[in-house]
Amino acid sequence: MSSISRDEVAHLARLARLAVTGEELDLFAGQLDVILRSVAR
Repeated sequence: MSSISRDEVAHLARLARLAVTGEELDLFAGQLDVILRSVAR
């Protein structure tokens, strides 16, 4: 499974109408990647 990109996180944030900083995008991308890898097991 490929990791989630920063652009994908930004897209999800826009859909959820969340204002996120660049630093938060990187943080959330890493966290979502861990979650998705765990679910994929």
